[in-house]
Amino acid sequence: MIDIKFLRENPDVVKQNIKNKFQNDKLPLVDEVIELDKQARAAQQEADTLRANKNAIAKQIGALMAQGKKEEAEEVKKQVAETSARLKELEALEPELKEKVKKIMMIIPNIIDPSVPIGKDDSENVEVQKYGEPVVPDFEIPYHTEIMERLNGIDLDSARKVAGNGFYYLMGDVARLHSAILSYARDFMINKGFTYCIPPYMIRSAVVDGVMSFAEMEGMMYKIEGEDLYLIGTSEHSMIGKFIDTILDEKDLPYTYTSFSPCFRKEKGAHGIEERGVYRIHQFEKQEMIVVCKPEESMEWFKKLYMNTVEFFRSLDVPIRTLECCSGDLADLKCKSVDVEAWSPRQKKYFEVGSCSNLTDAQARRLRIRVKDEKGNKYTARFVLVEAEGTAIINDWEFIAELEHTENGNIITGVAGVEVPERYYTSKPMCEHCNSKRYRKNTYIVRNKTTGEFKQVGKSCLKDFTHGMSAEAVTQYMSLFDTLIEGETPEPGCSYQRYVNTKEYLSYVAETIRHFGYTRSSDEGISTAIRALDFYDAAHGRAVTKEYLQDLLDKMRSVNFDIDSDLTVKLVSDALAWVSEQEENSNYIHNLKTACSLEYVKGNFGLYASLFPAYDRDLERTAKRKAVLDIEQSSEYVGEISDRITVKVQSVKCVTSWETDFGVTHIYKIIGADGNVYTWKTGKYIDDTVDEMSITGTVKAHTEFRGIKQTELTRCRVAA
Repeated sequence: MIDIKFLRENPDVVKQNIKNKFQNDKLPLVDEVIELDKQARAAQQEADTLRANKNAIAKQIGALMAQGKKEEAEEVKKQVAETSARLKELEALEPELKEKVKKIMMIIPNIIDPSVPIGKDDSENVEVQKYGEPVVPDFEIPYHTEIMERLNGIDLDSARKVAGNGFYYLMGDVARLHSAILSYARDFMINKGFTYCIPPYMIRSAVVDGVMSFAEMEGMMYKIEGEDLYLIGTSEHSMIGKFIDTILDEKDLPYTYTSFSPCFRKEKGAHGIEERGVYRIHQFEKQEMIVVCKPEESMEWFKKLYMNTVEFFRSLDVPIRTLECCSGDLADLKCKSVDVEAWSPRQKKYFEVGSCSNLTDAQARRLRIRVKDEKGNKYTARFVLVEAEGTAIINDWEFIAELEHTENGNIITGVAGVEVPERYYTSKPMCEHCNSKRYRKNTYIVRNKTTGEFKQVGKSCLKDFTHGMSAEAVTQYMSLFDTLIEGETPEPGCSYQRYVNTKEYLSYVAETIRHFGYTRSSDEGISTAIRALDFYDAAHGRAVTKEYLQDLLDKMRSVNFDIDSDLTVKLVSDALAWVSEQEENSNYIHNLKTACSLEYVKGNFGLYASLFPAYDRDLERTAKRKAVLDIEQSSEYVGEISDRITVKVQSVKCVTSWETDFGVTHIYKIIGADGNVYTWKTGKYIDDTVDEMSITGTVKAHTEFRGIKQTELTRCRVAA
C-alpha cells in the first residue's frame, strides 16, 4: 500500500504506474480515493472544531446559571445539543470514510522501480544473466517421477487416495535426499549470517491482508473453516506478520532471517505433464531469506541476497539464469522482482526455482510496522523477500573514485570536489555489491545521487552502476586526478609502469623546486613532477633520446643540481616527518600520507610533487597563528563601558555566522594596531581584503575567551 500523502500530491504518477502495470480498470480509483480522502479529512476537521467549540460553550452554561441568566443558559444548551447531534453524525461518518479509503488504497498497486521493464505479462520478462552452461546429454532423460519410482522414492497413488491430486509420499533415499537439500540450504544461509527461524504455519486474516493482495489470496490461500486462520503459502507470510503493529529500533536493523516451512497453495489452473509429479503441487517445503532494513538499504540487500542465491545454486553446479520481471508480471505489492530459473535438460528450457522481491514499504504500511531512529522520528520499515535476486543496471549512481590498494593503505584518485569517506582509506579490496572478497589491485567508489550512500565495487560490478561502461572507460572519462591539491595533477606521461625510490624521487623534486620553482601541471610549461622525473631519469642514464639526455644533464650542471646537499636532505626529511604526523582529515592528506609511506613510487607523481608546497603552506600558517597568538596573549581591555572608541584595524576575521529571521549574523574578531583584541556581532559584511581600515564603535562589554581579554563593540561604523 502506497502512502496516501504521495497519492494526493502525485496522482498522475500513480495513474501512470497503473498504466505501466496494464491495470487500466483501476484508474478511476485514484480520483475516487482522492475525493473520499478529502471528505474524510473535512469530516475529521469539522468534528475536531465542534469538539473544541462544545467544550468552550459548555463552560458558559455554568457561568450563566451562576449569574441567574437562565434563559441565556437554555439557549446555550440548545447549541450544545445541536453540536452534539452533528458530532454524532460525523463520528459515525469518519470511520466509514476512512474504511472506504483504506479498501481502495489496498487495491492500488505499489510504485514500481524505474529500472523495471514495461511489459504485459511473463512472456515479456527480460533475461539478465546466465550462470553455467546449459547442456543436453546424448541420451534420453527420463521423466522425473519415473526416476523416483525406479528408486522406490515416490508414491503418488496412495497420496491421491489420502489427499487427492497435488500431493505425494516421498520414500526412502529420495525422502532423505529431500531433507538433505533442505538442511544444506538452511546451513548455507546460516553461514551467510542469517538467523534460522521456523515460523507458525497458520496466520490470521489481518496478516493475510497485510502481506498480499486480495487477488493473490483467492488464488493461493487455504482457509480454515470456522476459524480466523489461513494455511501459509510461503514462510514469508508469517515472518513478516511477526512484526505487525510494532515500532522497531533503527539501531537493531537490519533483521536478517532464513526461514523454513511447508507451503500450502491451491495452484489453480491446468498444467502440462512436465509440471505434474512434484511440480505445481499443493504442499511443498521452502527455505527463504527475509530482510527488514532501512529504506535506503533495500536495494543493496536486494543485491546481496541475489548473490547468495546465485552462489547456492551454482554450489550445486546447477545452470541457472535470472529474469527481471516486467511491470505486468509484478504482483501489486512488489516494487521490483527477479526470478531465478534452473536449466532442465529434459525439457530443454529453464523453469522457475526461486524469486526475489523488494516490497519497499508496501507490506509494512499495511501491517503498521514502523522504525524509530535515534532522534525519535518514526518511519515505515522496508522488506526484501528473497528466494533469489537479479542483476540490472542500477540507476541513480555515479562514479566517484578509483582506489589503488597498497600495503600501507589506499590511494584515492577521484572526481573533483567529492570527499570519499574515511572507511575507504584502509578498506580491503572487496566488492560491496556482490560481496566477493579476493585480491584486487584496484576497486572503485560509486555514490547514490539521491541518498548520498557510497559503495566500493570491483571492476566487473562497476558496469552495473555505469550503464555498462567499463572501468577503463569511466576512469578515462571522469578526470580522476582533479582532487589533488589546488589542481595538482600528474601529467599523462607520468604513468610509467616501473618503480622509483620514493625518498630519492622526492629529493629530485626538492632540488627541482629550489632551482626552477614549483609548477603545477595545470600551469603553463613543464610541471615540477615531470621535470623532476626527467632529471631522475637523466641521473640514471635514461631518456627518450641521447640528445634529450645530454640536454637534461647540461641543465643539472648549470644550476649545480645536488640531491645530497644538506639543505635538500633536511627538507625531504622534515617534509616526510611533517606528513607522517598529519591527521587524515581529507582525501588529499590521506593520499599524500599513504603515498609517502611507500618505499617506491610507481605513479601519481604530481601527488608527490605537491608535498613540499603543502609543507611550506602549513609552516606559513603555523607561523601566522603563532604570531597572532603572541599578540592576543598581550591583549588588554580598552575604554570604559559605553565609551565611543575608534580602532585602527590590523586584521579582521569572521569567526562564525548563522541564519536568523532577519538575515545572516556574523561575529568578527578584530586585532587592532594597538595589539588588543575586539569583537563585533553584526549583520553587516566586512571586506577583510581592505588594506587600511578603522572601526568606530561603542564599548558594550569586557569579556575573556580562553584566557584572552576582548573588548566587545556594538553600533560600529567602518571606514576604509
